[in-house]
Amino acid sequence: MILTYVKQIWEKTRHSRPVIVSAALLFVILIGYKIVASFTVSILPIETKVVEVETAALHNIAVTARFIGTVRAHHSTTLIAKATGTLDSLLNAGQWVKKGTLIARVDNADIEKSYELSVAAENIAQDQYNRILNLEKKGASSKAAVEEKKHALIGAQKSLAEAKIALDKIYFYAPFDGVIGVFKAREGAQVQEADPIVSLYDMASLIVEFDIPASLSLAIKDHQPIQINGKVYPLTHVQKMIDEETGACPAYVTYPCNDCLIGATVDVDLVIEQHTDVIVLPFDAIVFKDGNIFVYLVKGGKATLIPVTLGLREKDKIEVTEGVAVGDQVIVAGQSRLYPEIAVTVHQEK
Repeated sequence: MILTYVKQIWEKTRHSRPVIVSAALLFVILIGYKIVASFTVSILPIETKVVEVETAALHNIAVTARFIGTVRAHHSTTLIAKATGTLDSLLNAGQWVKKGTLIARVDNADIEKSYELSVAAENIAQDQYNRILNLEKKGASSKAAVEEKKHALIGAQKSLAEAKIALDKIYFYAPFDGVIGVFKAREGAQVQEADPIVSLYDMASLIVEFDIPASLSLAIKDHQPIQINGKVYPLTHVQKMIDEETGACPAYVTYPCNDCLIGATVDVDLVIEQHTDVIVLPFDAIVFKDGNIFVYLVKGGKATLIPVTLGLREKDKIEVTEGVAVGDQVIVAGQSRLYPEIAVTVHQEK
């Protein structure tokens, strides 16, 4: 009965048999693909990520502030004109001189002539006084005449002293051993009183001057370590007073340097705060997620997300105060591809 029914259907669908056969084959192929795909997925290995790690250890970290300092001579002075005249520079800029060496002078004919006349007048007054004394001893002169010549001599000596003071003002002597700076007036120029002429620098004792913002000045102490060109020096002094022009507190450090130029600028790195024997990691190891701070640790071959608390930061390093212990393997590269509990393989340990 059933066979007869099937036979009748088969006879009726003889024109669509190719379509039915094709559909049946397609169905069988799909079922087979599903079975093979499920089997293949079941035997694939678990996904792993390759990362770089750093073993947490104790280090020192310091927060520094960089300032621009200027190299100056600890002892320096600028010689000022005290008389008018024509400048005559006797030595060259950059020349080393000893204390008392004549560096330059101001040619002033009136002052020089006045001194010469005063010297001559004093000599005459001295001779006249000596002569009148001899005459008095012989009884050939009165005491009144002697007193007159004595007063004349005193007046001449006073005038000579004043002329000598005026003459000294046209000369510029080195007040200490040092190096001559650049002349501020050219040779042969007319100078006036109070004009700056030339500076003198004591190259045996140099300092670096820089300004510290008022907000930091109270935290800075004398003799704190600072770095100049990679070398450490103690801070000599910081002024606990704000400069009205700069709004900062001037500071300086003794800077022994044999080949430095006066007026040159240098980078000054001042240690603001320092922690010793703390866990320090690369800043790249820090993960910011949902407003919180984490690091990834490698535990049991998996990436474990751990919340941390941070401390001081210096450039590309940062202190971790909580969350990481000495010896922990901290992932420092590849975090962007991670999620908690994913399997990881350590490629390199920094």
